[in-house]
Amino acid sequence: ISTLDESIGNCKKLRKIDLTESSILFLPNVFDGLENLVELDLSDTAISWLPDTFPKAKALQTLSTYKTHFIYPPMSVIRPGVESIREYMTQVNEDTHRVQRTKVMLIGDGGVGKTTLRYAMMLMSDKKKDVKLELRRKVGMLKKKNVEIWLKQLCSNDESFIQDYTMDGKFLLKVDIPMVTQNKSPQYQVGLMNLRSCLEFIKDDNNVDLEALLYLPHIMTQGIDCGDEVYKYMVCDFGGQLEFYPGHKLFLGSSNAVFMLVFDMTFTLEQNTERLSHWLSFVYGSLKARREAFEVRDKVAVMLVGTHAEDLDPRYRETDMDSIKDDLKKRFGDKIDVKHSTIVQYSANGEWLSEIKDFLVSKQDLQVQRIPKWYIDLYSFMKDYRHGRGLLTRKALLSSSVN
Repeated sequence: ISTLDESIGNCKKLRKIDLTESSILFLPNVFDGLENLVELDLSDTAISWLPDTFPKAKALQTLSTYKTHFIYPPMSVIRPGVESIREYMTQVNEDTHRVQRTKVMLIGDGGVGKTTLRYAMMLMSDKKKDVKLELRRKVGMLKKKNVEIWLKQLCSNDESFIQDYTMDGKFLLKVDIPMVTQNKSPQYQVGLMNLRSCLEFIKDDNNVDLEALLYLPHIMTQGIDCGDEVYKYMVCDFGGQLEFYPGHKLFLGSSNAVFMLVFDMTFTLEQNTERLSHWLSFVYGSLKARREAFEVRDKVAVMLVGTHAEDLDPRYRETDMDSIKDDLKKRFGDKIDVKHSTIVQYSANGEWLSEIKDFLVSKQDLQVQRIPKWYIDLYSFMKDYRHGRGLLTRKALLSSSVN
């Protein structure tokens, strides 16, 4: 069975519908007529959306959804059962808020600059405070050995600079870094200038000098870092290390996502082409089953993002990017759209950020979802409270204006 006719809504005495392992994609919006329906089994189907009349099946007691993944209502509402769904959908129909549910997935090998790119995108979309809070927290948690590694990245040729400033990150954030120091080497002065620039950037919520991002310590993303919002997208930053791949495969199978595939342009063309092919194959393999279930015909939306390009000869940057895109088009032409690309240069604020914004804005119609308005109110309250005070207590929640 591949379709369920709307005439089923006239079956007033129907008590059970079993669609287990069927190929049905959508349920007809006729549940208001199924007044005696007690049991609905949607196990192992591609159905992802319950129709608006679902709460009006007043006699319904059991909904089975084993191996079926819902977009609306969310799975967190589906799992508790029929009463949870009925209450949620009733509230949606009474007082709703439309939210963008599309995700932008930052993927690529470890160390290529995905997290730094996320910071830049947040800074340019008026999320300065969130970025600086995260950076102060991460730097403050660095141990001496991690700070030493960072200082070597800033100035690898002067041991005295590294010795002078190797300390726990929480102490380094409190140090007043001088503009210059007498009787020190030029390398020491360069390290000092870079460290000062980076710490000033981290401490000042209004500082949006993107070049300072080049001097941030590399802190490996553990698994997947989600939650930030940029241009109405939820940003998901994927750790590039091999041990995180099993979790990535599950999470990448999202039906409402665009991808930004980040790579280091200092690698050879052959290396980058092979690594990008690996990631694109991984993405498409994760999405294949869901795209077939929803009969999605559009190509997977991907933007290639080249990083570490500051020291490359400008004559070869665009040529290298074009060569990589041509090769990937030959390999994935009928499956993945790789026509969008940009080259990141943190020392030159401007065009590349506009290219990223244009790409994301052009894909914003992928998924809009309705949720109860009070969910938004509660989320906003909890987020503001967390940023201001840290721990959210039961007393504070009960005393809030969110009912």
